[in-house]
Amino acid sequence: MKKILFLAPLMLFATNNQIDKVEFTGLKHLSVISAKQISLLHKDDYIDYQKVDKTIKNFYSYGYFKNIKANFENGTLKFEFIEKPEILNIKYENMSEDLKKILKTKIKRGEIFSEAKLKKLKNLITSYYDAKGRFNTVVFFDTKKKGNGIVLTITLNKGHSIVIDKLKFYGVKKESISDIKDNIKDVDRDILGWLPFRKAGDFSLQGLLRDPQTLREYYLSKGYLDVKVSHPLFLANFDNNKAELEYKIHEGNQYEVSSIKIDIPSGIIDTKKYQNDLLLLKGYYFNIKRVKKDIKMLKRAVADKGYAYAVVYPNIKKHGSTVDVIYKVIPGNKVYISDVIISGDTKTLDRVIRRNVYLAPGYLYSLTDKEDSINALKRSGYFDDVKLKEVKIDDSHMKIIINVKEGLTGSLKAGISYNSYSKFGVNLGMT
Repeated sequence: MKKILFLAPLMLFATNNQIDKVEFTGLKHLSVISAKQISLLHKDDYIDYQKVDKTIKNFYSYGYFKNIKANFENGTLKFEFIEKPEILNIKYENMSEDLKKILKTKIKRGEIFSEAKLKKLKNLITSYYDAKGRFNTVVFFDTKKKGNGIVLTITLNKGHSIVIDKLKFYGVKKESISDIKDNIKDVDRDILGWLPFRKAGDFSLQGLLRDPQTLREYYLSKGYLDVKVSHPLFLANFDNNKAELEYKIHEGNQYEVSSIKIDIPSGIIDTKKYQNDLLLLKGYYFNIKRVKKDIKMLKRAVADKGYAYAVVYPNIKKHGSTVDVIYKVIPGNKVYISDVIISGDTKTLDRVIRRNVYLAPGYLYSLTDKEDSINALKRSGYFDDVKLKEVKIDDSHMKIIINVKEGLTGSLKAGISYNSYSKFGVNLGMT
């Protein structure tokens, strides 16, 4: 009798609470296979309402659903879904073509509509116009229901441009203000600013962010190694859409180059040859632009000898108003190609690509060969885009991954003919 009382609850549990079937209704953007993977409960499991609750939360996390219900009856666990409306169409009003292209990558027809998505779009649009100096841009979203979907219209009320009325430089003593202005983006409006090709004074946020570094580069190209440029002080009046911009500059000393050397282990490159090719010249003012070009030239020379991970940097020593410049070259190890992998070629044979690649397994690395390979593939006319990626294996080996995007290839021929028998004729041919 005790055994019967013990087994009876188990039999009742197995009969009433075991799941014989799991159903999903109302799904559109999520497949039944995916839904089964998300669910924590499956056929032959016993019903667990905590797992049902967690399963519903998991479904909600995907952002597709407006409402989800779960019902367990007669051994069947049924999840009923009501999805959020779908975006049927998107209209753009009072918007530039460039911005439209950007937005079309962020929101598309067929996607699930959500207020969070609109908020992100609004931030993107206002940031876009802020960067162009048009502040207080207002974005309107009009959503009209059509069946189970939404027709979305995005309309803009573009903000006003800010004009820089005054631009001031404090601390400029040796250099010309007009020369400085020619090198930066945000400048004040001149008297004839309304004419084409004149300085209109339109403010740009990109200029505000980049101009301090541009000013520093200008001075470094003139030999002012101690130059300091302050953060810009920008004061805007939104009542009249005018602004004042100020910079504080400490010019410091102007340095002349007294000597130039290349410090590199012997036997890698002909230092005498490259010493003569340097753009930075002894007896002239230090110039950061020429230094950068010299570094690029030396790095290429060393990389063409197989030293793919070579490092080149200038060591600058000041002596009064002169400087000694030493180009320090750390070559590292020679690097060999272990493998060349081609991807993206669905129509073009591998050998067609490889015959244009001047790097192969076992070859010594060469920066020039790498760049020539990319150019040769682009010139072949088969590809819309070519990307070459270097993957470091160790200090002495790397593999090359070439990804190509194949373009459309073919020809269309058309011709018109006339004769006394058939009169006019049209010939078309496509390959």
